[in-house]
Amino acid sequence: MITFELLTTENWDMPKRRAVAKDISGDDCITYLALENQEVIGFIGLKKDLVGHYMILDLMQVSSAYRGQGIGRKLFDLGKKEARMAGAEALYISACSSEETIAFYKAMGAEITDCPIKEIAENEPYDLQMVCSVS
Repeated sequence: MITFELLTTENWDMPKRRAVAKDISGDDCITYLALENQEVIGFIGLKKDLVGHYMILDLMQVSSAYRGQGIGRKLFDLGKKEARMAGAEALYISACSSEETIAFYKAMGAEITDCPIKEIAENEPYDLQMVCSVS
């Protein structure tokens, strides 16, 4: 049974796993984990502090063996719920440019923004800057 808890890594080495865990478990993040048999199979990390009317979706991942089962959709829906509760109008997503990633976010209702957050866009020049309404 898959459960979702507030708080995977693919084949990341241990330093990468620790860096991601540290980032999404800090006081400035809201994080949900998707667990199966106590193993992390997916997560979403959101920045608590809004930037304008956006909540920043910082990290999201579902292990490849678990994709296509609705786990990403459930995590994304939890992220939208958190954004609404925080008073945000939209999730802001700096999405890696892989076709699979972009297709997922578009299926969730996200669109490429014509008003990117300058700092994020400059730090991630190959990412697509997207927004998704949370209303």
